[in-house]
Formats: sequence, structure tokens, C-alpha cells
Amino acid sequence: MPPLRWTINPYRGCQHVYIYCFDHGAHYLGSNVLHLKPGTRKWYMPYLRETYPHLNPLYERLYQGVYAPDRYTEQVLDVVNGLRQRYGFDGRRTIAAPPSGGLQPALV
Repeated sequence: MPPLRWTINPYRGCQHVYIYCFDHGAHYLGSNVLHLKPGTRKWYMPYLRETYPHLNPLYERLYQGVYAPDRYTEQVLDVVNGLRQRYGFDGRRTIAAPPSGGLQPALV
């Protein structure tokens, strides 16, 4: 999933990722908002213009520097934290203990 869906609808754009990860037993999901350092910007912005031209003005406005504005970052992280709590990625999921008493197979 390209990160572009996040810009269009932060909740819907990420919810299916959380559902998939939850259904497949993930215990942790990390997240961050895009930052465009000069080397990344050099490649990412032309890709965006060519592939998603309708999003280019939004990204140009959001990323006048390396980082998106604090307000936007806080909004995205609020959505992420809400999904994290809803699907149990906030420390509530437990990891099953490995079976005891057996020998651990040797790594070859």
C-alpha cells in the first residue's frame, strides 16, 4: 500500500492494514509520518507528480520543508493511536510462551 492513501483518508487508508496485521497475529505496529530529506525528495516528488498528479499540490503544501506541519502530524498520529487501541496494538496483546521441555533445534 503506498503511503498516499493516508493523505486521502487517514482512517480508512490505514484501517485495513491494522485489520490484516491483527488477523495474522502481529503484536506490534510502528508508524511515522513521511519526512522528505533532500535525497528522498529528489526521487519522491517526481514520482508523485507522475503517478499521482492530483496529490502533488497537497504534498507541495505539506512538505515545504523536510517534515509535515506539527498539526498534520498530530492528526495522523491521533488516527494511528486510535487504531492501535482499537485493534489491541497498545500493549494489550500477549505473546504465547514457547513450549517448554523440548530441545531447541540447532541452526545449521
